[in-house]
Amino acid sequence: MKTALVFLADGFEEIEAVTVIDYLRRAQIEVFTVAVPSKTMQNEKFATGSHNITIQADLTFREFQKKFSENLPDLLYIPGGIPGAPNNASCEDVIQFVKKMFENGLEEEVSGLLRDKKVTFGCQSMQAIGYKEFRPYFDGESTIDEVTDKIMQHTRNYAKRQITWFKSIETA
Repeated sequence: MKTALVFLADGFEEIEAVTVIDYLRRAQIEVFTVAVPSKTMQNEKFATGSHNITIQADLTFREFQKKFSENLPDLLYIPGGIPGAPNNASCEDVIQFVKKMFENGLEEEVSGLLRDKKVTFGCQSMQAIGYKEFRPYFDGESTIDEVTDKIMQHTRNYAKRQITWFKSIETA
C-alpha cells in the first residue's frame, strides 16, 4: 500500500490539510498525519489550524522519525496557512526530511513526468514549487544543489508572502 505523510504545524490551513487527507484515504493510500513541533504547540500530538481547529495527529514528530527512519513515504504533503507554513519552514527537522525526500527521488519524479513529453515545463502543473526549479537543471544551466537551494528559498518566500497577505486582512 502506498503511504503519505501530512505535516501539521500550528497555524496550518485546515481545508488544505483535511481535504488532501480525505482524498488520499479515499484513494486507499495510507495517510499519517504528523504534528510538527513549534513554539506555539501546547501538546506534541496536537496541531491547531489557522482557524483554531485542533487536530490530533497520528504521530508526534519523534514517532514519525522513528517509524520512517528507514523507509520513506511515497508522498509528503505540507499544507500552507499562517503561521503553519513559516512554522514548517523554520523547523530544522522538517527541512532535513524534505532534503532526504529530495535526495531519494524528486529528480527522478520530475524526469519521469517529462520523459514521455506528455508534461512539459510549459504546463501549469509544472509551475509549482518543487518542479519549476528543475528547468535550468535539465537545460544544463544549474546543478542539483542549486535546484535544492532554489526550492528551499522559493518555499520560504512563499511563506513570507502568505504572512504579508494575511496581515493585510483584519479578520485573518
